[in-house]
Amino acid sequence: MTILTERGLDVAAPARSGLLWGGSLVVALFAFILGTLDAEAIYTGGDAVRKWLMAQLVIEGDASGVPFDHHTMRWAINGPAIGVIALFGASAFTYLVAVSAVFAGVVALVWSLSMRLAGPLAAAMAVFLVFVDPLMLNTSAQLQPTIFGLTGLLIAVAALWSWQREEADIWLVVTALALFFAYGAKITNLFFFPGPLLLLMVMGKWRAIAIIGAIFIALFAVETVAIRALSGGELALGRIEGLTSGRHVDLMSTHEELVTFTWGDLFLRWWPMYIREVPMKSVIFAFFIVAALHPFLRRRVFTNETNLFRADVLVAMGVSFAFFTTFFIISIDPLLLGQDLRVRYLYVLQPFAALMVTAYIAALLTRLRFLERWPVALGSAAVLVASLGLVGWKFVRAEVERDGVDGIYAVWQANGYFEEMRTHLERGCTIYVNNERAATTLLMFAFPPATITPNDALYFFRPDGSPVAGTDATVSLELVPAEALELDHWRRSRQPLYRLSLSGGETQCEDTLYVGDTDVRVML
Repeated sequence: MTILTERGLDVAAPARSGLLWGGSLVVALFAFILGTLDAEAIYTGGDAVRKWLMAQLVIEGDASGVPFDHHTMRWAINGPAIGVIALFGASAFTYLVAVSAVFAGVVALVWSLSMRLAGPLAAAMAVFLVFVDPLMLNTSAQLQPTIFGLTGLLIAVAALWSWQREEADIWLVVTALALFFAYGAKITNLFFFPGPLLLLMVMGKWRAIAIIGAIFIALFAVETVAIRALSGGELALGRIEGLTSGRHVDLMSTHEELVTFTWGDLFLRWWPMYIREVPMKSVIFAFFIVAALHPFLRRRVFTNETNLFRADVLVAMGVSFAFFTTFFIISIDPLLLGQDLRVRYLYVLQPFAALMVTAYIAALLTRLRFLERWPVALGSAAVLVASLGLVGWKFVRAEVERDGVDGIYAVWQANGYFEEMRTHLERGCTIYVNNERAATTLLMFAFPPATITPNDALYFFRPDGSPVAGTDATVSLELVPAEALELDHWRRSRQPLYRLSLSGGETQCEDTLYVGDTDVRVML
């Protein structure tokens, strides 16, 4: 653990490691409870539900019709999902709780790393920056790459730190495995890798580079052979070919909204475009300032080689990701990007930014003798209480945002909610949703696996006309103009909605529900 001194940040005695494990468990529990209470409902964007559906189909033994693409080949997400479904089932409750547990682990890693780098106050602030960020909280209950990639990346950071202190090769093996797991969650996590490798190169640690590189290359070869076999030889070059030959590259080359970027857009992506982006991008902007000053201040802030290396690793990884994300260009003329400018692609950088920014803040507070007047324990408690207050405020705000919308549900009520939606549909009643993805998510969790056929109808978000197994009914999903809506408060908004129902059933009813989109906040 690290302690604060007037000279800067120093390393405390190794005996304090017990505090790290115990504290990490407490923080993980706190993060799980807070993240679950403040979780978003099951998200319809980012192909989160597609991964869960694919995992269900694998368990059922019929994943035919599901393509090999950059989503289905994210084995570091899909593999754990398959294991969870095999053990606990595919219910909405399982989905939300399982992913919240991964989020809790990420927060615990942030706390542990910050404790080792800059002490308890910095650790409390770093955790607070995760909780205060609405975009990071979006990931707390979603089967998306951010938290799975961060799990691997943060474990790799911890392993590299342990290797530097103990000089044991086993930590290099753990580093390579963790980095490969991060790559397995999303290919663009490779953007983090050049930074620490360049740092090791500057330090002359060629043996460490060779060990990490050899393990990673060997694992990549195994992955390529496995994907080639599973695809029946269709993807001879494995996952990379699946990405370059799939619909992702086609979209980046042909979609109207994705081929109109300018060179200025590459840098504007770091500027907040919406209020909800301000917390995350403010922390990232502060990180850029810290990274720019770090070469000049590093030895004044971090007073020993151990902490100096720890800070250098974080800066190297963060700057590496920012650089390659900014200049991920697949064509110069015309200018085409490898991925669009959605803010969710930046989520994975936020914890790295929080770790470094809070370390420098802690060092500054020490220089100003602030901690003599406000003990660390008091400051840490204030930060954690503020986190709880923030969640309470979000509950109140969410109630206002959801006014007039049926079906608000808490995590522990999720299964009952979707059962209610299924009963409503089977009675011949109507449900209004915002889009086809919302309808797909509702159907996927309301009915048992393989009920809506064919199995790729839900995967491609095209449920309309799909038969319902064991009945004579079919799914009906119809776009309804605003003026024709049966909902008065939405008719005034002039926004069309999708009308979801089961046609061909024996019963009919006149009850109508509007459940909106499923990517709205879960409520108590």
